[in-house]
Amino acid sequence: LHINGKVTTNTTNIATNTARIDNIPNPNILINGAFKINDYNVNLIESYSSGTVNYVTNRWATTSGGLSFNVASVLLDEDVPFDSNKTLNIQASLDCTGLSVFQIIEDADALYGGKTLTLSFWIKGLLDGVGKTVTARIGSGGGNTGETRVTLTDSWQYVTSTRTGSYFGSKSDGGVLISSYDISDFGAGFKIACVKLEVGDKATPFVNRTYTEELLLCQRYYQRWTGISHTDVPLGNFSVGTGDICPILYLPVPMRTSPSIKSTLTDVELYGCNTARTDCEAHEPTHLSIYSMRNNVVTLRCRSNGTFAVGSSGIFRIKFGQQYKFILDAELYS
Repeated sequence: LHINGKVTTNTTNIATNTARIDNIPNPNILINGAFKINDYNVNLIESYSSGTVNYVTNRWATTSGGLSFNVASVLLDEDVPFDSNKTLNIQASLDCTGLSVFQIIEDADALYGGKTLTLSFWIKGLLDGVGKTVTARIGSGGGNTGETRVTLTDSWQYVTSTRTGSYFGSKSDGGVLISSYDISDFGAGFKIACVKLEVGDKATPFVNRTYTEELLLCQRYYQRWTGISHTDVPLGNFSVGTGDICPILYLPVPMRTSPSIKSTLTDVELYGCNTARTDCEAHEPTHLSIYSMRNNVVTLRCRSNGTFAVGSSGIFRIKFGQQYKFILDAELYS
């Protein structure tokens, strides 16, 4: 096949398509950047001791300086000018000397150390926080190293910060930080939304994950099991030892590591029964811990204040009509 004639290049369309390619969103390294998932139930203002690390919503923690408290809330916000309707609000109370919010990334140095990363987010000053300085940083730093600074206003601002190099150090440096040590007035603070970290030297559009996808990502680190017992039956499967019953939880996703557990035991009963279940002895639970974890199966160990007969079977039971709560925590800064 022979083609005779002049071939011309449509440079206009190439330029247009290149611009479109540049706007293709990169994946977000951060989890819950739109604050959709809130298993910590921070819907109203809650206070936290200064100088301590406290998770205020899934994957996001806050800390403050001074001798007082800071407060945090996840709120529906009607004035956001972007593709989100929730913000994370951080405010000072009493004699606070600084506020910060951060997310630690699992295996940050192994996955992203030495690469060029870009952080982007929306931010707005709250009350006397307007006019104060906020610092955004990827990884370790201090003394202006790798930091981007912005002055808060009473309008939403879009902030980006790019950094190249090996900067992920200890666990506390393995993530992103948004902070202000310029805020000390009661009620002063800031709110953020649509937080994104991506590989590359430019910020691409923030894209919301589906609720289910975001929830499953969060549940690798924190799970909250709550509900009302509608039937007077065992919770999951079980095995029994002397004074112990081990119920099994089948998790929606495997957790990062064997979690710590917090629970409400006041509405739980332990029963040791004979094989025919015709003769049962009730005991009150005294301690609940993690016995083992394999993939998405967690075996709990519930110790009672009594002794079950050797060879008896056991029942771990939520009292009929009562509320129960299990919190499994495998966060990186727990």
